[in-house]
Amino acid sequence: MKKNIILITIMLFSLVACKSKFDDLEFSGGTANFKTYVAIGSSLTAGYADNALYISGQTNSFPSMLAAQMKKVNSSSGIIFNQPLMADENGGIISDGLIIEDQKYGLVSSTDCRGEASTGPGKIPNLPTTTLANIYASAGPFHNIGVPGSKLVDVDRSGFGNAVNLKSGTANPYYVRMASDPNATMLEDAMKLSPTFFSLWIGNNDLLEHATSGGVIPPTDYGDFSTAYSSALAKLTAGGAKGIVANIPDITALPFFTYVPFDAIPLDEATANNLKIIFEKIGNYVDTVFGAGLGEQYRVPYVTGQNALIIKVDSTATNPLGWRLITKDEFVLLTIPQDSIKCAGYGIFRSGGYDPFTDPIEKALTEVNPVLSQYILTISEINEIKSLTSSFNGHIKSEAAKYNLAHVDMNTKFADIINNGLIFNDVTYTTTYVSGGTFSLDGVHITARGYAIAANHFIDGINAKYGAQLPKVNVNEYPGLYLP
Repeated sequence: MKKNIILITIMLFSLVACKSKFDDLEFSGGTANFKTYVAIGSSLTAGYADNALYISGQTNSFPSMLAAQMKKVNSSSGIIFNQPLMADENGGIISDGLIIEDQKYGLVSSTDCRGEASTGPGKIPNLPTTTLANIYASAGPFHNIGVPGSKLVDVDRSGFGNAVNLKSGTANPYYVRMASDPNATMLEDAMKLSPTFFSLWIGNNDLLEHATSGGVIPPTDYGDFSTAYSSALAKLTAGGAKGIVANIPDITALPFFTYVPFDAIPLDEATANNLKIIFEKIGNYVDTVFGAGLGEQYRVPYVTGQNALIIKVDSTATNPLGWRLITKDEFVLLTIPQDSIKCAGYGIFRSGGYDPFTDPIEKALTEVNPVLSQYILTISEINEIKSLTSSFNGHIKSEAAKYNLAHVDMNTKFADIINNGLIFNDVTYTTTYVSGGTFSLDGVHITARGYAIAANHFIDGINAKYGAQLPKVNVNEYPGLYLP
């Protein structure tokens, strides 16, 4: 009998111990109220991935993940988080039968200019079915006001959702679909919901468009950025809402800029020797015509193996031919036409266009085939982007402090993944293109697992600022790359 009593006592103790450890786990919002959560931002807020917006990308957006964790805090309050879902998994938008936003990327088979077959990122064959038809009346209002392609100045731009303005470039097709009114603004649509909590992660496109154009499109001016950001936070907090803001990661560290090497030209010994002779003659010509010593920069020391690209620059008195070798600290964009490198001498010298035995050296000058600036980020452009990133992030941090908001230093978080990787439940994530698990096939936007990592950074920021106990999401539960 005594033995049975002891056994029963042990069993009861075990049940109490288990209940204390697991069943009594409570989630709390601390001083934050998650009853009505609204997310404002650009493609990273929308769930954009693989160069498109599509349903599963939206359902795996970081705000959707945050909202799910918030529901665990306010489980009895009927929290709703509504998103302007696309019509399909294909991505893209059609208007009057024309594709105005492309379908997503997948790993697809292709044959290059040499007839060699390979598998790599490319547009899937499934065409878009999503149209510009506004879905606010049937499916709104929307809590995720993430608009791919939007810049900071666009969040309070009237007419940004008006299809009439698409031709002039002052409207956005994604916002045309979801705006409450053609002349509504993103901020107005957010405030219509009387949010108790918000997230704001925007500003990437204010630099990204500049970077992905190779510096051709100018970045947003700091004065315009700071004014628009301050105005946005003033409006979002006017009703007493608490929130969290995130800063801008270093976009020059994205795979879009780092994947293609600066020395992308492979040469065999015979070709390297022939080119070295041709460029020696070009150097001699420049010394004769433009001044002794100026030709040395054009005597390219080609070698067997990998060689640096020639890039187009402005012609100057010291660089009269208007091209130079790229340096190892400069970036080649992922969009560079690789078939042109393989078969047309892009970035080096047009094959078959010059006969060194019969053609004058002046003909050789016209056959040098430098990469155009829209495919290159030079060191001066990289430094400008880094400087603006620092300035923009400084303003974001100061405004977060001014309005007593939570702040996530995404710049540092992503830099840490780049430098050290991230291990979650024994799975390692890196920023390596395709295989790293963090970035999608466009080399700019993150995968669902990448968004889960971002969601956990937001949760850490919320918990730290507001004394909340939001549970983290399981990164490994989310899908990686789309493989058709």
